Amino acid sequence: MKVIAPTLEKLSTEFVKTKKYYHLNKIGELQYTETRYYLFSWLIYTFWYRNA
Repeated sequence: MKVIAPTLEKLSTEFVKTKKYYHLNKIGELQYTETRYYLFSWLIYTFWYRNA
């Protein structure tokens, strides 16, 4: 499951970028994207540690 590690890092980076972008542009659509990125990266993070 080590293949997922770079993907997790990428998702975390994208999440941070999305969060910063949302603070600059307060639009409901970006808030949805921020939440989706967070949940998706949390799921991968959880399963990655379970299967390590």
